[in-house]
Amino acid sequence: MKLNYTHTLYASYNGYITQAVINIFPPLIFIVFQKYFGISLTQIGLLSSFNFAVQMIIDFLAIKFIDKIGYRLPIVSAHIFSALGLFLLGVLLFI
Repeated sequence: MKLNYTHTLYASYNGYITQAVINIFPPLIFIVFQKYFGISLTQIGLLSSFNFAVQMIIDFLAIKFIDKIGYRLPIVSAHIFSALGLFLLGVLLFI
């Protein structure tokens, strides 16, 4: 199968969904964060704010570099890092 622009576009759309899942999942386990790690709600709020700020900074920086390196590499690497991050978030909580 030859991959073309449509495949890249669908992968990009899938990336938005994956990014939403990654940003929604940690708030669902705030109770676990508080219980196992003793993190206060203020610290959890700061973690969420930091996550959002880093995401926005990376998105704005990507605008500058995306035309130089192409679309496929960042999309594929984003999916790999997203899957790895979700896996580690689920596994590292209980180690």
